[in-house]
Amino acid sequence: MKIKHPFLLGTLLGGLMLVILISSANKKSDNEDKCSEYLSVMDDGIAAQLKWADLDYNLYCLSYTMTSTDYTLSWLYRDVSLKTNHLKEGTDIWPYIYKKIYLNEKNKITFMIDSLKELQVSEHLNRSDFAKTVVTMIQDIPYSYVLWNESCDDHVGPCIDDVKWGLYTPTEFLYTHQGDCDTRTLTLYTLLKELGYHPILLTSNAYRHSIIGLDIPASGDHIVKNGIKYYLWETTNTGWDIGMLPPEMNDISKWDITLQ
Repeated sequence: MKIKHPFLLGTLLGGLMLVILISSANKKSDNEDKCSEYLSVMDDGIAAQLKWADLDYNLYCLSYTMTSTDYTLSWLYRDVSLKTNHLKEGTDIWPYIYKKIYLNEKNKITFMIDSLKELQVSEHLNRSDFAKTVVTMIQDIPYSYVLWNESCDDHVGPCIDDVKWGLYTPTEFLYTHQGDCDTRTLTLYTLLKELGYHPILLTSNAYRHSIIGLDIPASGDHIVKNGIKYYLWETTNTGWDIGMLPPEMNDISKWDITLQ
């Protein structure tokens, strides 16, 4: 089953290849005026700058470029190469799809991994605060429906249809700045995994939604797997801290670990 849920809003730009600039400052700092969001389409890709604040109102700025070749290769893998017809009938295809995309993508986003590590060092972020910085970056991306076998005419808000699997890869997401719940949870899973964390990706048939879980010190909504507490995180809107699920989606028994 494909999960969709319209927890909207945020602002993020993304890309691949070469990072130009990383800086952060307190929201009240004079440096705030030096960081402005932009997205420029070039002949061979994009140039973008991200600007977001964490839950403590610290401001971060990240600039980079991304090649159209990397985007196209990622699109071809998802749209053409990734197949599930060899799976046994009745098999849940989503663990397989998410795992295959993660494995194909993890070496394509090293530019972002390196840039985020540099940010962690420059800002002296501990493990928990760094995770929150990464997640708030993704939360700040505007929500867009990504549909397969559905029409955007049936949805309100930004929407892209005719996308195989109803899902963008992390590279596509960072290139287009468009993504729904599992597009961004898969992106976060990939980023956090490659940054040395142990994330899980969860989906719910009942809620038609996707979230992540992370085993860092926290409180609130969580799931226990092999004796480890994974605190759950809503990623489709700003303002959601770790351990906070929307009240209408906080029945833990209705969430399944789809990728670990």
